[in-house]
Amino acid sequence: MASVFPKESDRTKYIHRKFKRLDKKSKSKIKKRKYSNTNWKKISFPPKVKLIEEPNETLKYFNQAFKYYNQNHNVDFDLSNIQYFSPVTIALLAACISSERFTNKMGTRGNVPKNFILRSIFMESGFFDHVRILDNRIKSVTKSSAKLLHKVTKDKVETGIAKENCRFMMNKIGAKYVDDLEPLYVILVEAMQNTNNHASAKVDIGYDWWLYRYEDKSRNIVHFTFLDIGVGVFKSLPVMNWVRRLTNSANFTSNLDLVDDLLEGRIRSRTLRKDRGKGIPQIYDQSKDKMFKDFYILSNDILINAKTDDKIKLDEEFQGTLYYWTMETKIN
Repeated sequence: MASVFPKESDRTKYIHRKFKRLDKKSKSKIKKRKYSNTNWKKISFPPKVKLIEEPNETLKYFNQAFKYYNQNHNVDFDLSNIQYFSPVTIALLAACISSERFTNKMGTRGNVPKNFILRSIFMESGFFDHVRILDNRIKSVTKSSAKLLHKVTKDKVETGIAKENCRFMMNKIGAKYVDDLEPLYVILVEAMQNTNNHASAKVDIGYDWWLYRYEDKSRNIVHFTFLDIGVGVFKSLPVMNWVRRLTNSANFTSNLDLVDDLLEGRIRSRTLRKDRGKGIPQIYDQSKDKMFKDFYILSNDILINAKTDDKIKLDEEFQGTLYYWTMETKIN
């Protein structure tokens, strides 16, 4: 009678195949179990998010996300119940989620606002060209050709982007020549150049910069946001060197004590080359032009209103440097 078992060589192969299949199953279970136990922390924004008007209230959500990421948690951004999300905050959210320095290379997911108008603003801005936090169905319909939100790496100075924004604003404000927009051009180029000046006192690193332009036709206003997620002005090498000299002869209490020196150009840039721009002092001087309705500089724990010269020390700290301004359009 023939044996019901296969030959020894075939039996060995059969056992190996069986254990191989079991090994695959066990690995699959381990992967699923690992994913299901991954600690996702949720950040739920309030109905209204206004970075400039309510900086402490807004920054605490970003700082909480930064804390979660650095504790090796993944972050789930809940935008569903937001009714108002200021244009400057859209740019900030895109920059933060896209920055490995901010996210610590951890996972990110989220949703879109239920508010139809706000959801449209997110999509039209180009936000989802840079941020991939949704499922495939949503990703496929959020591609934007508007290119309102620019990301440039390695602290490049893109004069073409600066000129394009000047040409865009020329007709909006009723200017006859593009040269009439020189203050806008200077601010954009200086901000691009100055990104590299925010390098750490410890490490010479270049940071990506972001530019977002949003036209609110209902109010005849164009919003501009320029930012980088770096160490911030007050933790940069030039400022740290200045502080070390200050503490030898004066009492230094907070970054507020440095603002006037910074704006008036007494704190020199990290390079003494004459062909380099003047950075924040130049931006500050140009911001006084009447073509700008509002102009703010936010870095670390300091918010500066360049139009009124009001300076506020914040309780919450911003991870980088941000310029935000508005320009009124010509009413037809």
